[in-house]
Amino acid sequence: CFLILIAPTRYGRVDTEIKYNIETEGIRAREIMSGENNTIASDLIFATATVVNKILDDAENDGGPIATYYDDSPVIIQAFNFRCRPPKPGKVCIFIRSIVSVFADRGEDLEEIRNLILSGIEE
Repeated sequence: CFLILIAPTRYGRVDTEIKYNIETEGIRAREIMSGENNTIASDLIFATATVVNKILDDAENDGGPIATYYDDSPVIIQAFNFRCRPPKPGKVCIFIRSIVSVFADRGEDLEEIRNLILSGIEE
């Protein structure tokens, strides 16, 4: 007797790069990435995943493209210091680069999903 389990297969991986700047109260990029005395990286990951899930849910409810974000394919972030212009005493300017991966249903337009995510993030 054999038991065959069929797990859903993920199709159409869509990686979307999101770039933005933040200011901190003296916390540098290295500290953000290490999590040393702060939760900025985990907060950014959580916020990005939450917003992307909302964008995808709204699109599906409006008959738009269908894609899914999975927690086991988490948002990846990188942080880089840059010189604030104009200089701001006590502030550190950080460039954040996030990559979020979602998986489109078969037949969905991958570029349309990427654009949907980017336009939803900009709002």
